[in-house]
Amino acid sequence: MEVSQTTLDGLRDEIRGPELFVCSAGFENRCLAVPEAVVGTVKKCIMFYNEHDVTESTAEHLKELKGMFSGSRLFGLRNDNPIYSTDSIVRGVEEGWSEDLRRIVVDITTFSRESLLILMKYLWSKIGAEHEVTLLYNRAIEYAVGLEAPEKWLSGGIKEVRSILGYSGTLLPSRQNHLIIMAGFESIRAQRLVSECEPSLVSLGVADPSEVHTAEHQEVNEDHRQRIANVSETMRYFEFSAYNPELTYDAIVKQIEGAADLNTIIAPMNTKLSAIGAGLVGHRRDDVQLCYAQADYYNYRNYSRGGPEVYVVRIRKADLRDHGS
Repeated sequence: MEVSQTTLDGLRDEIRGPELFVCSAGFENRCLAVPEAVVGTVKKCIMFYNEHDVTESTAEHLKELKGMFSGSRLFGLRNDNPIYSTDSIVRGVEEGWSEDLRRIVVDITTFSRESLLILMKYLWSKIGAEHEVTLLYNRAIEYAVGLEAPEKWLSGGIKEVRSILGYSGTLLPSRQNHLIIMAGFESIRAQRLVSECEPSLVSLGVADPSEVHTAEHQEVNEDHRQRIANVSETMRYFEFSAYNPELTYDAIVKQIEGAADLNTIIAPMNTKLSAIGAGLVGHRRDDVQLCYAQADYYNYRNYSRGGPEVYVVRIRKADLRDHGS
């Protein structure tokens, strides 16, 4: 697995004209950043959007994306119906697939974590040694734009807590549960998640502050960590990489190995790249469950502000095997 950084201006040269480009239309302006940078270089495009909750900004962004990629195919997702979303993802990938396909590029920036991980699971099971899947992530330089650190929020409430399709794991009823939370700015959802799961142990992870792009969010991260910590007496803490999926994987596995007598449930609630790291754990291990807490509402108006940096993650079939394989 290769992890690198570039800029939106340099992205066109970085991806070298893939045969298939996959993106998502959402309410964040960031859903346009990568497509605008690569338009004219891709041969085929499939795009997804959340048809369950189409905001005015989502509709505008969808119109812009369809204008960029003439002939693109559009597929709807539903945050309230993961089976529907999975069927749509499978249809989309199959329609974009061809015998001569080698390079697939996915802009993961504004997919929901659940839909993203379902998409990855299907792609990872489908690719062969001849394929390369490149993930692009336009980093946000600010979340909850304009709000002071104590007031920053991205979403609130929980409609449902469910396992993510493809990552249900084998949980033994004779064992108690170990909940691993990869925390971000969504402390309300995380607190509710602890209450819903009633785990015997909580491992609360925060992004590694030594990472250059994590340090600028550290005050907010620490504030939300403290809020979550108040809801459980059986809590331990760890750090993970927000931007390198393989390092994230290593950090999570270390937590799992430290509680080997418990069932493991992982809740990825930080960056999409760290969610990919959690997805690698669920893909490589059948004794781990990934869960998703569906939010009641989002901070549509002030969710994020994108910067010029893009993370580039290249994954091949060999990268998906366990380290010990």
